[in-house]
Amino acid sequence: MKQYDLITENPYTALIYSANANYSDTLFRKIKYEQGIQTIYSIRNNTSNYFNQSGNDLDADPALTNKFRYRENINAAYINLAQNF
Repeated sequence: MKQYDLITENPYTALIYSANANYSDTLFRKIKYEQGIQTIYSIRNNTSNYFNQSGNDLDADPALTNKFRYRENINAAYINLAQNF
């Protein structure tokens, strides 16, 4: 029976940028007014390298090796009005 080791290398990076702005005020001295915006942008890089080791040799395993880059952009806004009765 041939024995081998499975060796993996999984570098991962994530860059996340976020900004938001909020404003609140009172209208007619009794209505609370709030508004805001937010944006988030992120980039994630993931590489999964798998190698089979037999003796001193490392052979890449193409069935398991994977690489992807994920980009996401989320934008949101809100307006809120409140009054006590």
